[in-house]
Amino acid sequence: MKRFLSRLFARFRNEDGSSTVEFVLIFPVIFGIFMSGYEASMYVTRYVLLDRALDITMRELRLGRLPGATHDTLKDEICDRTILIRDCRQNLKLALQPVDTGTFTLPNTPTQCVDRTQAIQPVTNVNPGAGDQIMLVRACVIIYGVFPGSAVGTRMPKEPGGGYIMTAKSVFVNEP
Repeated sequence: MKRFLSRLFARFRNEDGSSTVEFVLIFPVIFGIFMSGYEASMYVTRYVLLDRALDITMRELRLGRLPGATHDTLKDEICDRTILIRDCRQNLKLALQPVDTGTFTLPNTPTQCVDRTQAIQPVTNVNPGAGDQIMLVRACVIIYGVFPGSAVGTRMPKEPGGGYIMTAKSVFVNEP
């Protein structure tokens, strides 16, 4: 028994594999930081692409290059200009409405997003407005994270179906 115990204690004093323990303890933390950074960069990239596509499409609308634009045609124009938003046409919702120039008060209603838990979506207000009228456009898209449950997504607003809510807004004046 004494010999067995001496061999056992000799194994405990052996330093072989000590770097493996450090790796097992540190690797998840480093990989988690990497995943969070990648997730945040993808979110910011998608937001920039959505904002740019919204601005370009609204420029086309105000210059009269999209006559008779409807909610669906505006969605198609925006989604054609974004490349990293998956299922853009199903997950994007727009609201386009004039701003009252007497008070310059913006609508206080929250931006409406697609609710994927409902079978039928309510119709949003798309009013292209008249010449020299200030217009507010709000876009909301539902996106999924690259790594579900990552640390970046814990503080972002979520919709009932589990996706993240991303909104973009723009204001422009219609050309006469």
